Amino acid sequence: MERSEMLRQLLPYYKERPYVFISYQSGDQAVAWQDALELQKRGYNVWIDQPNLGDKESTWKNDALRAIRGYNCEILLFYVSRRSLTSANCFEELQTAVSEETKNAHFGEEVGFIAVEAEEIGDIADLYADMRREIERSSLSSEQKAEKSRMMTLFMNSFVNKNNEKTRIRYRLAGDRLTDYYEEIEGQLKKCCRRSVKLSADRLYRDAVECMIREDGHQAETLLRLGAARAVPYVPSALMLSHLYASRYSMFGQDLQKARQGWEIARNREPDWRKAAEREMADKAYTEALAYYLGCGERYGDGESLFRASKIWLRKGSRRQLIATLRYAAEELKYEKARLYLNGIETIPEEELQGLRYTDEKKLAD
Repeated sequence: MERSEMLRQLLPYYKERPYVFISYQSGDQAVAWQDALELQKRGYNVWIDQPNLGDKESTWKNDALRAIRGYNCEILLFYVSRRSLTSANCFEELQTAVSEETKNAHFGEEVGFIAVEAEEIGDIADLYADMRREIERSSLSSEQKAEKSRMMTLFMNSFVNKNNEKTRIRYRLAGDRLTDYYEEIEGQLKKCCRRSVKLSADRLYRDAVECMIREDGHQAETLLRLGAARAVPYVPSALMLSHLYASRYSMFGQDLQKARQGWEIARNREPDWRKAAEREMADKAYTEALAYYLGCGERYGDGESLFRASKIWLRKGSRRQLIATLRYAAEELKYEKARLYLNGIETIPEEELQGLRYTDEKKLAD
C-alpha cells in the first residue's frame, strides 16, 4: 500500500479508553504504519504519530511523550531495528514509559513494552556485535560514532537485556515463523495489558452519539470512523458517519461523497435499514435504531423515517440534532408532519424541551 493511502486510512486514537502506543524510528515507518492499520481494523485503540500529533512540528515530541504519560496508555509496541536501537527519540519514549511521572499516573506502575522486530534480528547479542562493527567501519565522524555507541549502550543496559523471547515478536517475514504474526501480537497484548486495549464497536458508537449530543462533532467523527473502518464494519457507525455529511443542516455541512461512502459500507452489511430499525426498536436499542432511521431518511428520501429519528433525538435531549433532522424532512423532503412539529419545537425553550414527548401534540402543534 502506498504511503499516502496508509496515511489517509490511519485514524486518531480515542484518549478516553486504554490504548497502545507505537514507538518506531522513521526508517521503519512502512512496517509500523501497516501494523497500526491492521490493529485498528481488528478493533484496537492505537496511538501512532501522524494522525495524532498537533499542528505545530515544534510540539510533536511533547505530544508523543504526553501520550505515553497519559493514564490510558496501557502498553508500548517498540519496533526493534538497527535504526531504532541508535535513536535518541525512541530511547526517550521508552524512558518516559518507566519514568516516575508516568508511574505516578499509573498507580506506581511502569507502562510496559512489547518488542516487535521491524527487521529480522535473531540473537540480540549478535546484533549488538554486528552493529558495533558497522559503526567502527563507517565513515561517520567521531562525534556521530560516539553518539551511536552511547545510544546502543543505553538501550542494552536499560531495556534490551531485560526483554526475553516471550515478549519479543519475531519479524513478520521471518522464514521460520510458525504462528500468524498478528495473532501473536494480539496474544501478547491480551497477556501484557491489565485493561483491554480493544474497543467495543457498540460502545464506540454510543460514545460518538453522546459526543454529538454535546456538539463535539470532531470527536464524534473520529469514533464513528473507528467503528466504520473495522474489518467487519459496524453498520450504525457507518450510517451515523454518513449523517454527519448528508444534509446542509448537519454538523459539517453537506458532503454527499463522504455520505455515500458510509451508505455503501452499511448497505453491504445490512441491506434493509427500515427493517433493522424496527428490530432495534423492538429490542429497545433506540440509539442503534436512530442510525438506521437516519440512513433510510437521508439515503432514500423517507420523511417518516426521519420523523421517527427526530423522536429519538428528542428522547435524548439533543435540540440541535432534533431540529436539523426535522428541518431536513420538512424543507428538503416536504414532509408535512415534520414541518408542523418543527414549528412547535423551535418556539419551545431549551429547558422545557427536556422530558417533552411527541405525545404532547397540542403544545408542539399550536
